Amino acid sequence: MISPDSHPHVSIRAASSADVDLLRKLSKETFYETFAADNSEEDMQQYLSQSFSKEAIASEMQRPESQFIIAEVDRKATGYARVIKNEYHQQPGNRNAIELQRLYVRQEYHGYKLGYALMQHCIAHAKMKGADALWLGVWEHNHKAINFYRKVGFVRTGAHPFVLGSDIQTDWIMELTL
Repeated sequence: MISPDSHPHVSIRAASSADVDLLRKLSKETFYETFAADNSEEDMQQYLSQSFSKEAIASEMQRPESQFIIAEVDRKATGYARVIKNEYHQQPGNRNAIELQRLYVRQEYHGYKLGYALMQHCIAHAKMKGADALWLGVWEHNHKAINFYRKVGFVRTGAHPFVLGSDIQTDWIMELTL
């Protein structure tokens, strides 16, 4: 592996329909890396097979309000994000919000500041779409992600349930005013 100190070439690009298989693989790998240690294998496999099937990813990519962004290090896909205009978030004052639905980086590439680069791209995308806020749901026990989002400027505004297999968990809703 190349180290962050070796000045690798980092790029951020919009995904295309040709990236379905890449996004499926990257989604499964990064979600599993992030959450497998804290969840049952059965729940993980159920969630991965339902949420990251080729059909599910292709369907998400076809939605006009959805945008996938891929981070690459020396042309190797190392992380991704998905933003979507989503009607779920209906808090007063931020009716024109965009959801940052996913932001994941392969663990071996933590330290490259890819999460920050993806976040900046998502913020720029939301501003370009005229949104007044970017919001996300983050598992209440994912302290590393919560700390990252706070450093970027997100604040907790609520909570909602997240179902992982048969386990109903709590995601904090965090919001960044643009």
